[in-house]
Amino acid sequence: MALTDVVKILSREPTLLVSGYVFLATDAGPGRLRDSASRPAGRIAGNPHTVVFTWTQWKSFTGFLESADATWRAN
Repeated sequence: MALTDVVKILSREPTLLVSGYVFLATDAGPGRLRDSASRPAGRIAGNPHTVVFTWTQWKSFTGFLESADATWRAN
């Protein structure tokens, strides 16, 4: 997958209780978060276009999201 294939970037900030993520959605798929997992966290973590971050990785999360978003918008 190339960043030029991304049609939308979805994210959720990590907290002490819940991991955060950055999901890079493409037209080619997988176009949605996996429906086969029984828990929402499994739908996110099991998707190959998702990067998951823990609370201790908060700075990495913000840096990655800002960089991915800026690069995506520039293209």
